[in-house]
Amino acid sequence: MPKSRPHTRRNRPPKNLICAFASPAVIAEQGTMRLVKGRGVYVWDERGRKYIDALASLWNVTVGHGRPEIARAVAKQMRAIEYTPTLLGFSSPTT
Repeated sequence: MPKSRPHTRRNRPPKNLICAFASPAVIAEQGTMRLVKGRGVYVWDERGRKYIDALASLWNVTVGHGRPEIARAVAKQMRAIEYTPTLLGFSSPTT
């Protein structure tokens, strides 16, 4: 992660933010890299620097960012129910 600037009110991480696999001490000292937009395989930070989003597919963005057809499907699903846990066998219908 590129070294960030000193904390200001704007870039100070929230007290309740947990960055998995990151050192809490480093986050407290250097802050977080704030990603503000994504298109396809790219993301941009708040300074306008462009990166390949190489970590997105670890969890949930294997299809890329900014896909209108996915946004429509997600919006449709969220109008019905935003979230259901899969713990203990719960689920929701797909749209």
